[in-house]
Amino acid sequence: MKTIICGIPVSIVQRATNTKDDNNYGRFSGKEALITLDKTMPKAIQEATLVHEWVHGVLEYNGIDHGEILVAVLATELYRSGYRVKLVK
Repeated sequence: MKTIICGIPVSIVQRATNTKDDNNYGRFSGKEALITLDKTMPKAIQEATLVHEWVHGVLEYNGIDHGEILVAVLATELYRSGYRVKLVK
């Protein structure tokens, strides 16, 4: 799977875990153009996490300093309002 963030194709990979921290739902790497998601989560949580990681990507690729609180608020409201990350081939 892939999505486009700020014109950059970003791969989306599902993994059993993303880091040594089992509480990590997802991760965005701008340098690798990669979003990883924990595949053991229910679909709705994966969709919400994908929006969260997408927001990280938008802010990072635009050079905007950001923290988890800002990303969480923006992503939660986008998801609640019906936004879903568009996937491309």
